Parts: sequence; C-alpha cells; structure tokens
Amino acid sequence: MLARFTKQAQKALDLAKEAAMELHYGYIGTEHLLLGLIREGTGMAAQVLQKEEITEEKILQMISRLELEPNPAAGEPAFTPKSKRILSNSAQEAVRLGTLSVGTEHLLMALLRERESLAVRFIVMGGGSPQQIFGHLIQAMRGREGEEGPKAGPGMEEEQAQGTATLDKFSRDFTKLASEIVAMGLDNDCTAATAGSIFGAVYGTKAIPAYWTEPFHDTVETFIAGIPTMKISDVSARFAKLARSNR
Repeated sequence: MLARFTKQAQKALDLAKEAAMELHYGYIGTEHLLLGLIREGTGMAAQVLQKEEITEEKILQMISRLELEPNPAAGEPAFTPKSKRILSNSAQEAVRLGTLSVGTEHLLMALLRERESLAVRFIVMGGGSPQQIFGHLIQAMRGREGEEGPKAGPGMEEEQAQGTATLDKFSRDFTKLASEIVAMGLDNDCTAATAGSIFGAVYGTKAIPAYWTEPFHDTVETFIAGIPTMKISDVSARFAKLARSNR
C-alpha cells in the first residue's frame, strides 16, 4: 500500500518514526504522525497546518505534558492500530477524491477523522479547528485542480471558465459536492442540505442528477398533524413565490 504514497507522504511517515524514536516511544502514535506531517514542511498538510498555527513546538510541548513514561522499542517503533487505520483510510480518501496517489493531504484528512485521537486533541488544544482544517484541505485541492486543469472521472462535469465564479471554484458536480460535505463528518444532514439548496438555486434543478431526486418521488414526510406528506415541488414553488414577493 505504501507504494501508492507520494514522496512527501512517505517522508512524513519517516519523520513520524523519527519523532517517536527521538521521544523514546516504542510506537508511532497519531501524535507522531501529526509531527511528521508538520516536519515534512512542503506538502499540502504542512502548509494548511502552518496556516492554522499548529506548530511543531506546540505539539512537542503538549506531548511533554502527558508525563508518559518513555518506553523505547527494542527495534524500530511500529504503528499503533489507530495509526495503521489512518494509513489505510488515507488511501480510501485518495480514491474517493479521484486519485490513486496518497498525499500528505489524504493522511491529514484520515487523521482528522480520528476524533478521539491524541493528534486531534492536540490540534484543538493548540487553537486549531479540525473542521476548518478539513475545509482548507478541500479548498487547497480545488485550487490545485484548477491549476492542473479538471480531471475527468465518473459523474464529473468539466469545469467551466465562465459564470458563477465563486461557486465554480468549489464544484459544479453535485455528487462530488455532496460527498465532500458529508465526508467532513459535520452535522451532515444540515450542511449537505444547505449545500444542495445553494447549488440548486445557482444552477437549477436540471443540474442535479436524477438519481438524487427520483427515489423521493417528489414527496417529503412531515411532522405536521393532519399533513403527513407534502410534494417537494409544491414546497419549492411556495418558497420561490415568497422570495419573489420579498424582493
């Protein structure tokens, strides 16, 4: 699996191992992975962490406060089960985002999903926001795609140079937009619904693939006494009428 990791990602993992050995730990924990990503210095993860002011000094200081008894391994330190899961999940992150190469950004995304890990606790204690960092990673990847040109893939539309420039910078592909919102792991129903509402308002319902809408049969269940269901199209029409009357 590590053969799919970019040189920057492999360097970050090597630096994570070095950090564990330097601190006399017999394992490579999530905190060491975080240190490795920071020390690597040139990857997208390091740049985003720097922007959030998550520094090597802060992480080392927080590790020292743990007051854990150093337990050096007889040989090289091994990845903990949680760290192994991050490595595996980072490869899945890469595939989900349309690439086989696993970069530092995918490692950091997988790490951020381990909410109960020391690494995420340290990020929060250091004044960072896991949600905001995840968002910065998405934006940075979008910027890189814009420089390299759009990547063709199943369910993706080509980016257009003109029109609705602000939203275009994020996505013109509804499926990818919804996937990225849900992947952040934050209040999924509300955030995805909001993203869908904005997308539909800007591009129109025809831009939303039918496989997203057909299963609902234009019907939504309600908790209104005496009105168990409503037509989605009727609700949309009412909102549109209300919006026009308040212009």
